[in-house]
Amino acid sequence: MTIERHRALAAFQWELRASLEFFLNNGWYGGTRDWSRLHEAQAAACGKSRSASPRGTDSPAEQAAWIADCYSQWVALSETLSSEGPAEVRCEAVDLSHYGEARLRRAIEGLAAAFDQSVESCLFAGLHGSMATLDYTPYSDIDALVVLTPEAATDPDRLLDIRRQTTRACSHLYAYDPLQHHGVFACTGYDLRYYPEAFLPLATLQRAKGFSGACSFDVAVRNSADEAHDNFRRVTSAILSRSALDLCKADARLVKLTLSACYLVPCLFLGAIGEFCYKGDSFGRIGTYIDRETLDVLTELSRIRDTWSFSQTFARYEGTLQRCGLSPRWIRRVARSTTDKLFLATLRERRELLDRIPAVVSAFVTALDRHEEGGTHVE
Repeated sequence: MTIERHRALAAFQWELRASLEFFLNNGWYGGTRDWSRLHEAQAAACGKSRSASPRGTDSPAEQAAWIADCYSQWVALSETLSSEGPAEVRCEAVDLSHYGEARLRRAIEGLAAAFDQSVESCLFAGLHGSMATLDYTPYSDIDALVVLTPEAATDPDRLLDIRRQTTRACSHLYAYDPLQHHGVFACTGYDLRYYPEAFLPLATLQRAKGFSGACSFDVAVRNSADEAHDNFRRVTSAILSRSALDLCKADARLVKLTLSACYLVPCLFLGAIGEFCYKGDSFGRIGTYIDRETLDVLTELSRIRDTWSFSQTFARYEGTLQRCGLSPRWIRRVARSTTDKLFLATLRERRELLDRIPAVVSAFVTALDRHEEGGTHVE
């Protein structure tokens, strides 16, 4: 297979999975979806003209039908993709006794209950990230993952049903942390057959824990160097577009989004050079590529997570959110109205440290440029 053909198929899979995730989360984390990107990727993968009219996407039913058709197409197209031999991923069960805080335990119970009605349509539904590995801090939000069966991915009615369950799940994510900047992560059994680690590293999947008990599934990794490179460039560009002054004027959600992106940069950098790893391990693996001063600043920035107190602030409003139906509108209103003063005070204290975020991120950009030019180590 030519490089161009591989890239066309990989781009179609990438846009299709992202469209599925947006559809299932029903707009919880804001923003809009440019469905023309999926149309263009689909046309390129099928060797068709991009000028053809895209499918209608005005209603959830239309979106579900298009996604199902795309996955049906993907079955035949993906037969020409190459991947490594499958690796078995074994996930332990979520143990609620490990979550001592009542609000957190209620949120995870709510997530499990939401997906309990979709068990037959899911290869996996559970936690990943720090909530799964139990090294979470007061800063941590909840990372949830759902992997749909191939049958569910190609059935519009089942997609609509899972969308309803995922919408319910998102209400529990955002009730726990209204500043959360993502919904439920999603992929399908088809994606596992030609799996791009740029989505979630294999090491992250291997640490995940299931809501319905222990389980296992096979994952065959494919080359996703282009996607990993694009992820790194996209996130670092977004961070560098904001200054510390911008953050001091911003609402709480943008502040946490920026900090979380900064904490993710080491993991994205390692993925961009082909060393995919679990995010929690990334800080310990970048010393070869990044100078000591940058590492020290990054470590100091990461300590903000250990003293984060806003989850306790939100706890006072949990009853109000429950009565309002846990809608995105009400949760975002609470996030804006209860945290801005607290954040402004905190940011004034941390202004000097926040001023160094661009330098930290730029050091990683320079390190990737150096790596692509043939060098790997800090001089």
